[in-house]
Amino acid sequence: MRYLVPSLLALLLSPTLAAAPFGLHVVDAATGRGIPMVTLTTVNDISLVTDSAGWAAFDEPGLMARPIYFHISSPGYEKAKDGFGYTGQTLTTHPGQTARIALQRLFPAERLYRLSGQGIYRDSHLLGRATPHPRPLLDGNILGLDSVQVTPFQNSFLWIWGDTNLPAYPLGNFHATGALSHPVTRGGLHPDHGIAFDYFTTPNHQAKPMAPLPDPGPVWLFGLLTVTDTHGEEHVISHFTRQKSLTEVLEHGLMQFDPTSQTFLKILELPLTNTWQYPRAHALRVTEENSDFFYFCDPFPTTRVPANLDAILDPSSYEALALEPPSPTLDLHLRPTQRQKLIPRRSLVRRKPPPHRPLGHRCPNRHPSQLQFLQPRPPPFPRPTKRPPHLLRRHSHPHLLRQPLPHPPLRLQPAPLPPRPRRRPTKACAFALAPRQTPP
Repeated sequence: MRYLVPSLLALLLSPTLAAAPFGLHVVDAATGRGIPMVTLTTVNDISLVTDSAGWAAFDEPGLMARPIYFHISSPGYEKAKDGFGYTGQTLTTHPGQTARIALQRLFPAERLYRLSGQGIYRDSHLLGRATPHPRPLLDGNILGLDSVQVTPFQNSFLWIWGDTNLPAYPLGNFHATGALSHPVTRGGLHPDHGIAFDYFTTPNHQAKPMAPLPDPGPVWLFGLLTVTDTHGEEHVISHFTRQKSLTEVLEHGLMQFDPTSQTFLKILELPLTNTWQYPRAHALRVTEENSDFFYFCDPFPTTRVPANLDAILDPSSYEALALEPPSPTLDLHLRPTQRQKLIPRRSLVRRKPPPHRPLGHRCPNRHPSQLQFLQPRPPPFPRPTKRPPHLLRRHSHPHLLRQPLPHPPLRLQPAPLPPRPRRRPTKACAFALAPRQTPP
């Protein structure tokens, strides 16, 4: 025990642990704003990734206080290459000091920040710098999200995600994850700094299932929208599916967000034969013909419904884009047809050509969206080898039996031997293509 306490004190007072990391700040050369998600890699493959403020903290024992070369990689940004074709910069990594790296932006769009996950401002925190986010390291105990949807609701924004990664296990929430965010006028972050999500969580600070159902199976939410009823009250409606697998659906219908329980409640169950008359994918509100419609983009807006609560709950109110019969001039037009079943987009891609037409033949009376698989080209002629193609064994290349040769075969015939000279006899045999010549 008398040896353990001095050892711990020496370890805590070690200058290696007390020294601050070396900070690398990667910025946009045009605006000076920090660039997130830039990868900096040393010669021995130690990689750093900048946070949402463009900072990366470097604290590697054995590589401090010496010149270190960092390879720089970031899609959409570049830096001039050196004579050997490397893109990077050499920096002296003094503890507690910082260095600035400027990159040229290749596109008009500027990368701003990460929205979710762990460590949004991790390196800024390690370097002791102020961060604009109230929870810069971990928010809602959530590591990652995908399949995002958002809709305005009660002067704020309601967000819904699908697959959710938790620290204890990947894909830990199988019934959707939700959050609220607020505009600047209601205490939210400025768009230059990010979005502060107020996640819906359980009492033990875990992601709350937003669409709980008593039956087993993951639940997905799509087609999120906000609609106002005749009394001016807002309703958040979404389509749900309860999955047996990634492709097999056990149940589907409509759900409505309940502000009291902060979850979605099932309000309508649809038959499995209904494959399109419900909110799908991403909802887009459009005003046309003095009326408001919700178009559903998957990815193109091929279905719509009037923007009122009664129509959204009535499958017969949905409209789809259908193909008109081709005119004599082969002009095809799209028109909205009520209560007409829409051919799914995937079936258009997988449609097989008619059996009486050869594969790859484009039918002039079909819409270009009805794609067809093309027949692969026949195998090319074999590459030249040491022997001419017509001298190869035909059984080793069966397709040669079905294709004409590119040129008539060259036939070699032995020429007649010249008479032997009496003084210099020879036994040589000559082959020639030229006509016989008289010896001198």
